[in-house]
Amino acid sequence: MTGLNELSGSDLGEERRRQPMCGIWGVALSGCGDLSLVERRLHASLAHRGPDGAGSARLHGGPSNQRRVAFALGMTRLAVMDSSGGGQPFISGDGRYACIVNGEIYNHEALRRSLSRQGHQFQTMNDCETVLHLFEENGPACVKRLRGMFAIAILDRKARSVFLARDRIGEKPLYYALGDGYFVFASELKAVLSSGLVPFRLDPAAIHAYFHFQYVPEPATPIQGLNKLPAGHTLSVDLATLATRMNRYWSMVEAPAISADPVRVLGHALDEVQSLVFASDRPVGVSLSGGLDSALVAAMLARARPGAGHAISVGYAGIPHHDERGLARLIAHDLKLQFHEIELSVADVVQAFPAIVRAGDDPIADTAAPAYHAVAAAARRLGVPVLVQGHGGDELFWGYSWVRRAAQQAEVNAPEPGAPLMFYQLNPGFMEAQRQSHILFPQAMLEEIDPEAPSHLFTRLDGESPANAVTRLIMQTYLLENGIAQGDRQAMASGVELRLPLLDHELVSAVLGIRKHASDVNGAPKALLRKVAERWLPAHIANRPKRPFETPVRVWSDALYGRYGGMLPGGQLVEHGVLRPEVAPSLARDVYDASRVTPASYKAMVLEVWVREMLALPGIRSV
Repeated sequence: MTGLNELSGSDLGEERRRQPMCGIWGVALSGCGDLSLVERRLHASLAHRGPDGAGSARLHGGPSNQRRVAFALGMTRLAVMDSSGGGQPFISGDGRYACIVNGEIYNHEALRRSLSRQGHQFQTMNDCETVLHLFEENGPACVKRLRGMFAIAILDRKARSVFLARDRIGEKPLYYALGDGYFVFASELKAVLSSGLVPFRLDPAAIHAYFHFQYVPEPATPIQGLNKLPAGHTLSVDLATLATRMNRYWSMVEAPAISADPVRVLGHALDEVQSLVFASDRPVGVSLSGGLDSALVAAMLARARPGAGHAISVGYAGIPHHDERGLARLIAHDLKLQFHEIELSVADVVQAFPAIVRAGDDPIADTAAPAYHAVAAAARRLGVPVLVQGHGGDELFWGYSWVRRAAQQAEVNAPEPGAPLMFYQLNPGFMEAQRQSHILFPQAMLEEIDPEAPSHLFTRLDGESPANAVTRLIMQTYLLENGIAQGDRQAMASGVELRLPLLDHELVSAVLGIRKHASDVNGAPKALLRKVAERWLPAHIANRPKRPFETPVRVWSDALYGRYGGMLPGGQLVEHGVLRPEVAPSLARDVYDASRVTPASYKAMVLEVWVREMLALPGIRSV
């Protein structure tokens, strides 16, 4: 096997043991499309995700009785735990398969040992090579053996097909579009748009969902015909016909009940995560606030990399109420982490706002985005290319009061499988968005949408306990499309890899299994996590009351409305028929404070800036 067969632009050097983070892409064209042009566009649009090298592989022609389809796949690489071993695509020894991977396969060393015993021979220590050998051994079922965060593409030259896969929780993104004579996929929505193949046409149903949730739930995106491969799914593409077949290979519903001591089970799961997730040949830092989740992850980092970890904390100039740098500094000192603090001013936020929106890929109307963006940029400046965060603690352990109430309601009045939960009705933002739809949207758009569609998202599945149904829903909606998505996108915009230890799928399964055996919905919020955290953290940190990750919403939004709100009257949303012209001026003058749910005005401003940023992309195909 070789990692260089039909490669172009590979970066060579000293071999180490894991693959890089990167951006991956692929395109199939039938007929007379310019494959080289689309390749160049895809590569250029993902260069920021992988400044350390690039590679590609091609497939041309086909049997005379089939239409001729040209295909290429490639990657741009950010070296985190690899040098020469990071060159992708990897090509099988017989030339049949070409494989590219974005992400980290945390259990690749164990898989490699198992495959070696079965006769597989490895030329590098790269986990992309491990994935390729695993695919040779198990075919598409190989994904069930992977533990990590990943997006994978494998070209089968013999079968003339492409296999795509995304990790179970959805930490790594994968977008795709299928149209007349083309199939294209990439790590970013912007890359798919920059290919010039997909027309920029807003999807009314997706925009309706965005104004409900402040994000667009998978598998949709704001663009018609451009989709996300859902978490825990694979997609197979026949290059002769461009027919596709999707398969779900993992579901939270399948977590087996666990009757063992919950503290012991969760503690063991965290120990295992610590041994897998924190390995890196380059510096690792934690985005540290004063909260339990990030403090626990910081403690795991300190134990995994004694004396070598970094902690980065953000504060806000002149706004001490929202500033947790003091507590973060104390935690870092106790854990012997190198502490770095940054201060974010209103001027910083206003200036960076278009870049932050663009980096999000999907529009995400979350006021925490500037802080994520600033921490990732600081990590890059400090030479810390790997960040860990505490995402998932609130969603897994009842950190949000309205989610906990929804679970309590579901246990008292358990709906039948397929029936809606009270999840939707208990969120004031959803209900306000439903009321505002007829005010915001023109009549033509209202005629294209189902006003009840957003609430249909929140239903219980067969075989699912009420509490686990609510946990699954908050993880597959808010956590995935708001927290995970903006964390990954803002980090990768600075060439930084983000890892989320609390979202290891085995840990998630353990929590759901504990809850399936005995519900904890009526206990104290985060009681189990706090009990386990006492092993590693001082009691005053482990038992500190929850405080949300707050940003100075009112101060920032006043400045942002002043700078960008004026874009709404006569802007792109009006032109594209998703905002009534007479409503836009009042949205531009709105006020947003912390006592309100995210107002329609802020969502509209983010979406307006997002549309403008997307239309400015090179290669964009506007209609």
